[in-house]
This record gives sequence, structure tokens and C-alpha cells, in this order.
Amino acid sequence: MTEQENLKTLEKFVHGINNRDVAELLDLIGDDYVEEYPQSGERIIGKENFRKVYENFRNLPTVKAYNVECCGDLGIVEMLLDYPDGGVFNVCDIIKFRDGKLVHLKAYFGQPFDAADWRSEWVEMMGDTEKEVYKEAPRPRA
Repeated sequence: MTEQENLKTLEKFVHGINNRDVAELLDLIGDDYVEEYPQSGERIIGKENFRKVYENFRNLPTVKAYNVECCGDLGIVEMLLDYPDGGVFNVCDIIKFRDGKLVHLKAYFGQPFDAADWRSEWVEMMGDTEKEVYKEAPRPRA
């Protein structure tokens, strides 16, 4: 598959999460799909476990991807996850593709934090990422 096709697949994946459409997500992943969360040490192996996790994910966040890139069969998605309970996380997913399907996803999560005053003279502030990214993001209905 081409990089452009992989980019479209990533966009569909984000769309499927935001629409809580597990069937759409399952169409985009390979049978031997693996999803990993290094910070919690969890690994989801296979389509069936993926389906069960996402069908039972009661607090599924809204995803606002602000940088999606592909190089061959490797994709990177930088995003904000906005959880219904008010939690917001910056996330970076590293995705591997095979034959147009996602086959491996590794997600790194981090909560926003205040910049340290001591380095202010050497850094430039990027702005309020949460507000900038979400100013036009659709919110899911309760």
C-alpha cells in the first residue's frame, strides 16, 4: 500500500474511535493486530481481544489528531485524547502497517503540565495546545 493509503487508513481509524464504531475499527486492523501501552505494561493481542476491549471501553475519549504522518509502512499520530471525565492526555501512537491494515500500535500517554519557570529565558511557548487543538473539535454526545 502507498503512504497516502496508509494515511487514509489512520484517518478512518481516528474517525472510528470518535464514532465509537468498533466494526469500522475491526475492518482497519489485521487479524494478528497487537496494541501496546508501555506505561501500564498492557498488550492487546488479536482482533477478538481488541473488539472486547473497545466494546467495553466505557470512558472512550474523543481523539483530536493534530499530526498524522506516514513513511512507507510506518505511521505516527500525535493527538490529544479528551476523556468524558475531563481528563486530557497528549498521546503519540507509533503504527506499523502490512497490506493496508494496522498490525501494531504502540501508544505513549502523557498529561499536560506547566512549564518550568527556570528555563523560560531559553524557550518559546507553543501556546495552549489543548485549546488550540480543540477549538473546533466536535464533542461526542452524552
